[in-house]
Amino acid sequence: MSDTDDALTCVGGISIIAVTVIVSSLWSGFVLTKLWGWFIVPVFNAPYLTIPQAIGLTIIITMLWSRSWSDSEDGDKSIELAVKAILAPAFSLLFGWIVSLFL
Repeated sequence: MSDTDDALTCVGGISIIAVTVIVSSLWSGFVLTKLWGWFIVPVFNAPYLTIPQAIGLTIIITMLWSRSWSDSEDGDKSIELAVKAILAPAFSLLFGWIVSLFL
């Protein structure tokens, strides 16, 4: 493999990570706004969250509760992290929607 191929592979990997971060942030923000509206607003009479506010709140919560990446068993966890970033909010939204039907 040449240096040009290595550079293109690196740029491609960085691009995939950037797109994943953007999409997962928007998705998590959307899910949090829905869950917040279903459960927090009616109980505590709190204001609704916008997606940027929800993204900021998600960043803070993730920073406080996430594990360090350095303790992983193998070095390449990017695909696993990307799948979790999409599926975890999806399951939260699904279960939150089911619970909201009983309110």
